[in-house]
Amino acid sequence: VRELGAGKPVICTGDYNAEPGSEPIATMRAALRDARAESETPPYGPEGTFNDFRIDTPADRRIDHVFLTPGIRVLMSNTIQPVNSNANAAIKSPYLLIADPPE
Repeated sequence: VRELGAGKPVICTGDYNAEPGSEPIATMRAALRDARAESETPPYGPEGTFNDFRIDTPADRRIDHVFLTPGIRVLMSNTIQPVNSNANAAIKSPYLLIADPPE
């Protein structure tokens, strides 16, 4: 990311298949900022983004993350709570990031 970004603002999003506190996420956080932790607005919605493919279970594991370089202001970083009764059938929860890149 440091080489590819070459000093430009970078946002890395994805399914890391790793939970907070794991080695891969610690590696990412050593180089980048966690958007959820940096949000100026307290995050709302579930922290979890994955439910192990169980329709009857809400997402409770956070394995999807958004990381960004310093200088990008995070105004809002939220996992969207599904609203219909079949929402847990989805593999992933939608995510909303509102950010303000540096000028």
